[in-house]
Amino acid sequence: MTKKEPSDLKLHYQQFMQDIFATADAEENFHDAAFVDTMCGFLEDQGFFEDFNNAGFRKNQQGIRIDAWTLDRDNGILTLFIADFKPGLTLNTLTETEIEKCFRRLEKFVSSCSKSNFINELDESIPVYSLVYLLYHKTVDIRKMKLVILSNSVLSHRLSEDILSKRSGNLSCPASYEVWDMGRHLAVASSLDGKEDILIDCTEVSEHGIPCLPGSSSNTNDYCAYLLILPGSFIAGLYEKYLERLLEQNVRTFLQFRGKINKGIRNTIVNEPHMFFAYNNGLTATAEEVTVDSTGTRILAIKNLQIVNGGQTTASIYTAQKDNRVQLNEVYVQMKLTVIPPDQIEEVVPRISEYANTQNKVNAADFFSNHPFHLRIQEISRKLVTPASKDNLRGSYWYYERTRGQYNNAMAGLKQSQKHKFIATYPKNQMFTKTDLAKFVMSWEMRPNEVSLGAQKCFARFASETGETWEKRDLEYNDLYFKELIAKAILFRFLDREIMKQEWYGGYKANIVTYSIAKLRQYLQERGLTIDLIKIWNEQGVSMEMKTFLLQIAKMVDNEIKMTPLATMNVTEWCKKTDCWESIRKIRLSPNYDIKIDCMEPASLDEKRKQARNTQKTVKGINNQVYVVKQGAPYWIKLVSWIEDNKYPVTELESSVLSIACQIPRKVPTEGQSKTLIALEKKAENEGFYRNNKNI
Repeated sequence: MTKKEPSDLKLHYQQFMQDIFATADAEENFHDAAFVDTMCGFLEDQGFFEDFNNAGFRKNQQGIRIDAWTLDRDNGILTLFIADFKPGLTLNTLTETEIEKCFRRLEKFVSSCSKSNFINELDESIPVYSLVYLLYHKTVDIRKMKLVILSNSVLSHRLSEDILSKRSGNLSCPASYEVWDMGRHLAVASSLDGKEDILIDCTEVSEHGIPCLPGSSSNTNDYCAYLLILPGSFIAGLYEKYLERLLEQNVRTFLQFRGKINKGIRNTIVNEPHMFFAYNNGLTATAEEVTVDSTGTRILAIKNLQIVNGGQTTASIYTAQKDNRVQLNEVYVQMKLTVIPPDQIEEVVPRISEYANTQNKVNAADFFSNHPFHLRIQEISRKLVTPASKDNLRGSYWYYERTRGQYNNAMAGLKQSQKHKFIATYPKNQMFTKTDLAKFVMSWEMRPNEVSLGAQKCFARFASETGETWEKRDLEYNDLYFKELIAKAILFRFLDREIMKQEWYGGYKANIVTYSIAKLRQYLQERGLTIDLIKIWNEQGVSMEMKTFLLQIAKMVDNEIKMTPLATMNVTEWCKKTDCWESIRKIRLSPNYDIKIDCMEPASLDEKRKQARNTQKTVKGINNQVYVVKQGAPYWIKLVSWIEDNKYPVTELESSVLSIACQIPRKVPTEGQSKTLIALEKKAENEGFYRNNKNI
């Protein structure tokens, strides 16, 4: 990863702190909470874990502190976070003494959790109680702990690189230590794809690297490929270190031996490990870069490995070793590794995923990262300016970040004055991601228990359902849909920002926000009302009365979710259950104002949506025609040649329309004819024709 200059780091730090100030109250303790939320949210987006729990617990005299935690139940990994937050706009240095002090506080917390007097003195309603209960009663088998310092300082350059790896904390299970400082945060935030590099040293398998067989005729700028055989222990080690970060491009998550294939994988590993290579189809993977030796027959290092097919195999090998205590010395797995330049990943990886995934049925919606839904939402977000307001006379845009790091990449290379203009046009607080979008929509659809499952699981469900809806009614996703989406975002982010400032607040912000939005929608729906989302869009804000009502709901939700059944003893786990939502649904609300002033007639909304669908139909037709003309006659002539060479059957209508397309610009296909051409092109692609005419 490219080393950043001090000036870059200082500017990044100042912008980072301004974001913290903007989301927190003037009091310092709110800055602490906002910092922990921001950093943990950042790591969640990175794929280090699925969701996190705020703790906000400290006993300064006893030297105890913990700010957040997350538990990977499947793998038995407990991660504990402590914040090293310093207020102000001056970037500080994080020293070895401060690092040691932070880790000792976390370790003291862990050791205290084994004592009965410690848990007995705690109020069961505070956020940290569920963690203390878990550790005291050992309700989960914890195989490993990760202790992480979140710091808004920068690591001292005098610190040795192995200071963390050599540390030993005398905990009851193996532990690792990690620091996320501002330097590391900047390196990831400013990278091309907005994620931390995965750097794999293959000399750990063998001193001379992993033997490989080149799988492409020549190394070009497009791609190169290799075939290699990996020991099962090496794969298990990779998964233990990186977990789901290895599977970001995978089309499905690990199914925990629920399907026949997973059971077969496990049984082979346990009973016939020497036959694993023969029975298993192996892994299909991609990488941004590989380092080979001088002979070109051994791979020394791999950068940003992604397993696009074989995620179940990978996780099954790891789980068999972990749960069944299986020795993997006889297990070997074949891998097809394709090296793809970063600028081609978005185009090529979905195809590799689609063509490689043949073992289990995979729906089109599974390949959602490059789905037309995202392309349309991105397109609308770049063209639809917000109404002018007293704070912004020119209006601005809500920036949809379709791919990770897209917002920062858009600013890369801009001069300082251009960056200021970009931020004024696309304010950072109006940038939202795919997982944000899913939370906004799923909360509004009254599914807060599913939102509480975590950003990635929530998005997976949203993606699957939206993919199906798109196939049937893609015209639903139009300018009106986008305006309503932003209104939902405004409601969601208002609560997300304001809840921490309430005197009753004590944690579980993410759960309170989604449940409050869902409860508001339920209240309106039961009375035949619908909130005027377009009013919120036009005003880019919520009425004072609605804000008061939302906070009233939030206070009720906060109280209710803490009344956790004794069997659960974990508020965040309780919020993931349908029963939790059912208990919230039964509570009656009494708003202290006439809520109808913020609502509209459902019939009026239906008419608006009908008009929006018709408009989108027109826009889609025009876009189809523009696309066909832009491709040009040579392209359609190539398609005709491919059809003739492959004896691909076409209808008389398709042949006639192709004939017109081959005469562009002398003749231009109509919107209807363009639709026919695009449909034919898609069918041809499924049979092996490529838009770029490259067989990769």
